[in-house]
Amino acid sequence: NIPTPLLATERSPPSLRFAPLIIFFALIFFFWRPIEDYDIWFYMVSGREVAATGKIPDTMFYLLPLLGEPASYIEWGFGLIYQLAYVLGGYTGMTALNAAFGATTLFLAYRAAIARREWLHPVALLALALVAWWITARINYRAETALLLSMAATLLALERYSEQGDWRCLIPIPISGWLLIQLHPSTVLLVPVLGAYAIEFLFSPPAGRTRGHAVFLLAVTAAATLALACINPYGWRQVALPFTSLFTGKDLMKDITEYLPVMDTEY
Repeated sequence: NIPTPLLATERSPPSLRFAPLIIFFALIFFFWRPIEDYDIWFYMVSGREVAATGKIPDTMFYLLPLLGEPASYIEWGFGLIYQLAYVLGGYTGMTALNAAFGATTLFLAYRAAIARREWLHPVALLALALVAWWITARINYRAETALLLSMAATLLALERYSEQGDWRCLIPIPISGWLLIQLHPSTVLLVPVLGAYAIEFLFSPPAGRTRGHAVFLLAVTAAATLALACINPYGWRQVALPFTSLFTGKDLMKDITEYLPVMDTEY
């Protein structure tokens, strides 16, 4: 018979059981902030159109000088979910969604970083606070928050694979990449994250795996992520956009100049 005191040591101390919940809601409180970036209205006007018509517009419909010209709305998904948040909960709903994006991103990244350490490890908490402060400007009703959230989920999946060596730990990565491409055209940026871990696995492979097997599996994961991401309204062009946009910068500036007169007014 095992004495009761030994069994008690296998359970987390009562003071630490609710630590993850406390940290998550602290992050929610930290990211609960007013709208400071006017880009959200440009996202939402396309989201409102998608909700009203049931399809993504293929021409410009709200800038008078460009009215009727061919246009793409690559962040339609981001605008749509904020439009739905506004319809269901008003500005409070939008604030809650923005806070959820930020808190979940930092929470997943923190979970990946602490590994087997305690949730309330003082050095880890200090690092979390500094990262939260540094990243605040990007967690502000911007579509890039979807990329940050997807990266955090990817880091957690890779850390679990590093610890366990189970290929099933990598399944969330392609799913995360597919969800991301509907909100922001940046799924391809998950590939460098996988590449960094592939380099690490060349020196320190996961438990029970050889170097070649681990690197090959990450290569397959990267290919699957990009292939699945191509299933979106704009196809492979949406996936390649971070690269092709480097050669279409002039067209982007043409659109931006149409916004400037409006930005100089109270509207």
